[in-house]
Amino acid sequence: MTVEETGMLIAVIKTVYPEFVRDLDLTAVVRVWNRVLSPYDYKLCEKAIGQHIEECKFAPKPSEIIERVKKMMPELPSRSKHDDNEYMGTWWERRSMQSLIANLGTQVDYDMAKLIYRNEDGLPMPIPHGVIKRRELPEVAV
Repeated sequence: MTVEETGMLIAVIKTVYPEFVRDLDLTAVVRVWNRVLSPYDYKLCEKAIGQHIEECKFAPKPSEIIERVKKMMPELPSRSKHDDNEYMGTWWERRSMQSLIANLGTQVDYDMAKLIYRNEDGLPMPIPHGVIKRRELPEVAV
Protein backbone atom coordinates (compact mmCIF):
# COMPACT_ATOMS: atom_id res chain seq x y z
CA MET A 1 0.00 0.00 0.00
CA THR A 2 1.27 3.46 -0.85
CA VAL A 3 1.46 6.48 1.44
CA GLU A 4 -1.27 8.14 -0.64
CA GLU A 5 -3.60 5.18 -0.14
CA THR A 6 -2.88 5.20 3.58
CA GLY A 7 -3.69 8.91 3.61
CA MET A 8 -7.06 8.17 2.01
CA LEU A 9 -7.81 5.57 4.69
CA ILE A 10 -6.86 8.01 7.45
CA ALA A 11 -9.12 10.65 5.83
CA VAL A 12 -12.06 8.22 5.98
CA ILE A 13 -11.38 7.42 9.63
CA LYS A 14 -10.98 11.13 10.47
CA THR A 15 -14.26 11.95 8.71
CA VAL A 16 -16.24 9.34 10.62
CA TYR A 17 -14.42 9.78 13.93
CA PRO A 18 -13.62 13.52 14.27
CA GLU A 19 -11.81 12.95 17.58
CA PHE A 20 -9.30 10.65 15.84
CA VAL A 21 -5.77 12.07 16.13
CA ARG A 22 -7.15 15.53 16.93
CA ASP A 23 -3.94 16.82 18.56
CA LEU A 24 -1.39 14.98 16.40
CA ASP A 25 0.38 15.87 13.17
CA LEU A 26 -1.65 14.15 10.45
CA THR A 27 1.44 13.63 8.25
CA ALA A 28 3.18 11.71 11.03
CA VAL A 29 0.06 9.63 11.65
CA VAL A 30 -0.14 8.70 7.94
CA ARG A 31 3.55 7.71 7.93
CA VAL A 32 3.17 5.50 11.03
CA TRP A 33 0.01 3.83 9.75
CA ASN A 34 1.68 3.29 6.37
CA ARG A 35 4.64 1.53 7.98
CA VAL A 36 2.23 -0.86 9.71
CA LEU A 37 -0.27 -1.37 6.88
CA SER A 38 2.05 -1.28 3.85
CA PRO A 39 2.31 -5.08 3.49
CA TYR A 40 -1.48 -5.31 3.20
CA ASP A 41 -3.70 -4.75 0.18
CA TYR A 42 -5.39 -1.33 0.06
CA LYS A 43 -8.80 -2.74 -0.92
CA LEU A 44 -8.78 -5.20 1.98
CA CYS A 45 -7.82 -2.43 4.43
CA GLU A 46 -10.56 -0.21 3.02
CA LYS A 47 -13.08 -2.99 3.48
CA ALA A 48 -11.82 -3.68 7.03
CA ILE A 49 -12.22 0.00 7.94
CA GLY A 50 -15.75 -0.08 6.52
CA GLN A 51 -16.59 -3.07 8.71
CA HIS A 52 -15.07 -1.36 11.73
CA ILE A 53 -17.15 1.78 11.10
CA GLU A 54 -20.32 -0.32 10.91
CA GLU A 55 -19.59 -2.18 14.16
CA CYS A 56 -17.60 0.15 16.45
CA LYS A 57 -18.20 3.51 18.11
CA PHE A 58 -14.52 4.44 18.42
CA ALA A 59 -11.75 4.93 15.86
CA PRO A 60 -9.74 1.82 15.00
CA LYS A 61 -6.17 1.02 15.89
CA PRO A 62 -3.94 -0.37 13.13
CA SER A 63 -3.90 -3.74 14.89
CA GLU A 64 -7.70 -3.94 14.65
CA ILE A 65 -7.57 -3.27 10.91
CA ILE A 66 -4.83 -5.89 10.45
CA GLU A 67 -6.87 -8.43 12.41
CA ARG A 68 -9.86 -7.88 10.14
CA VAL A 69 -7.70 -7.98 6.98
CA LYS A 70 -6.13 -11.29 8.02
CA LYS A 71 -9.61 -12.78 8.44
CA MET A 72 -10.44 -11.73 4.87
CA MET A 73 -7.23 -13.03 3.28
CA PRO A 74 -7.51 -16.34 1.45
CA GLU A 75 -5.78 -19.14 3.27
CA LEU A 76 -3.28 -21.21 1.37
CA PRO A 77 -1.74 -24.40 2.67
CA SER A 78 0.79 -23.32 5.30
CA ARG A 79 3.27 -26.00 4.25
CA SER A 80 3.52 -25.61 0.50
CA LYS A 81 6.48 -27.43 -1.00
CA HIS A 82 8.77 -26.20 -3.72
CA ASP A 83 10.34 -28.46 -6.33
CA ASP A 84 13.41 -28.94 -4.18
CA ASN A 85 11.31 -29.67 -1.08
CA GLU A 86 12.22 -26.42 0.68
CA TYR A 87 9.57 -24.69 2.75
CA MET A 88 8.12 -21.74 0.78
CA GLY A 89 5.88 -20.31 3.50
CA THR A 90 2.35 -19.05 3.06
CA TRP A 91 1.43 -16.42 0.52
CA TRP A 92 1.22 -13.90 3.36
CA GLU A 93 4.71 -14.72 4.64
CA ARG A 94 6.17 -14.37 1.13
CA ARG A 95 4.28 -11.10 0.56
CA SER A 96 5.60 -9.70 3.86
CA MET A 97 9.17 -10.65 2.93
CA GLN A 98 8.80 -9.04 -0.52
CA SER A 99 7.55 -5.83 1.09
CA LEU A 100 10.31 -5.85 3.68
CA ILE A 101 13.01 -6.37 1.02
CA ALA A 102 11.56 -3.54 -1.09
CA ASN A 103 11.22 -1.09 1.83
CA LEU A 104 14.67 -1.75 3.30
CA GLY A 105 16.49 -2.12 -0.02
CA THR A 106 17.90 -5.40 1.25
CA GLN A 107 19.49 -7.97 -1.02
CA VAL A 108 19.16 -11.74 -0.71
CA ASP A 109 20.88 -14.64 -2.41
CA TYR A 110 19.33 -16.18 -5.51
CA ASP A 111 18.04 -19.34 -3.83
CA MET A 112 16.20 -17.30 -1.18
CA ALA A 113 14.77 -14.94 -3.82
CA LYS A 114 13.41 -17.97 -5.76
CA LEU A 115 11.47 -19.01 -2.66
CA ILE A 116 10.20 -15.55 -1.70
CA TYR A 117 9.07 -14.28 -5.11
CA ARG A 118 6.06 -16.48 -5.77
CA ASN A 119 2.43 -15.54 -6.32
CA GLU A 120 -0.68 -16.58 -4.36
CA ASP A 121 -0.66 -19.98 -6.09
CA GLY A 122 2.99 -20.62 -5.22
CA LEU A 123 4.12 -20.16 -8.84
CA PRO A 124 7.36 -18.29 -9.60
CA MET A 125 7.09 -14.57 -10.36
CA PRO A 126 9.71 -12.14 -11.69
CA ILE A 127 12.41 -11.18 -9.20
CA PRO A 128 12.85 -7.38 -9.16
CA HIS A 129 16.18 -5.95 -10.32
CA GLY A 130 18.63 -5.30 -7.48
CA VAL A 131 17.19 -7.85 -5.06
CA ILE A 132 19.74 -10.59 -5.68
CA LYS A 133 23.14 -10.26 -4.00
CA ARG A 134 26.15 -10.57 -6.23
CA ARG A 135 28.31 -13.50 -5.29
CA GLU A 136 31.92 -12.81 -4.46
CA LEU A 137 34.20 -15.02 -6.49
CA PRO A 138 37.10 -16.58 -4.61
CA GLU A 139 40.61 -15.34 -5.33
CA VAL A 140 42.48 -17.71 -7.61
CA ALA A 141 46.23 -18.02 -7.38
CA VAL A 142 47.94 -17.67 -10.74
